[in-house]
Amino acid sequence: MINLDHALAFAVDLAKASGELARQHSRPDLAIDPKDDNSPVTQADIAINTHVIQRCRAEYPDIGVLGEEESSDGTSDLLWVCDPIDGTIPYTLGLQASTFCLALVQDGQPVVAVVYDFMNDRLFSAKAGGPALLNGKHIEQSDNPMKLVELERFWSAPHDVGTLHEDLLAEKWQVINLASYGCASSYVTTGRIAGAIYTGDKPWDVAAIALIASLTGCTVTDLDGQPQRYDGPVKGALIAHPAYAQELLARLGQARAKV
Repeated sequence: MINLDHALAFAVDLAKASGELARQHSRPDLAIDPKDDNSPVTQADIAINTHVIQRCRAEYPDIGVLGEEESSDGTSDLLWVCDPIDGTIPYTLGLQASTFCLALVQDGQPVVAVVYDFMNDRLFSAKAGGPALLNGKHIEQSDNPMKLVELERFWSAPHDVGTLHEDLLAEKWQVINLASYGCASSYVTTGRIAGAIYTGDKPWDVAAIALIASLTGCTVTDLDGQPQRYDGPVKGALIAHPAYAQELLARLGQARAKV
């Protein structure tokens, strides 16, 4: 059985090193290459993903890595799930809304997680059983979040949320898209905003923040309000502050029923 304390310390150290790589690569003329879905990738994304695989192979040679840019096979029932830069678009624009995300997943569920907002030096971390930490201290969640929700929606997203955007605006919600689900969801865990909704299917966008958010009392589900696995494609995601979880689940269900 893996030592979760050791795995968490390893993940935190790797997050810090990866954040430093991201900061070193950050510059206005950073080259951008489009993927098939028109999302951008940079040399920073690739360099960090490669660094993660090298470090994980050296420390845990039997555990595979599922990364956004590159993956590595393993023989263990454990799996590292990594997004080297969650929020490449804001990263390339010089905006401070990107994160490094890494989760250790066992039987589909994250047992160790780090989400590092490397431009603002905000490092979220957790292991199964808690607590969830921000820069090594227990997360103190506000009980009065803004009535604001992240709706990460893009043309190639496989999951439809129907008229949710329009429905929320009609009820005087603020709706944003930071293009970094890890960054937006981190604000849900601290109670700054009410919720974050993801319409994609990439486990590396959700796995790490899912554990951290659940340990702060947030509701964490797929788009149908159900639990899900994080070792393969996901059915979108909802992370909601306790004060707004039921309302957002209801509005999401109503909007999806119209699809």
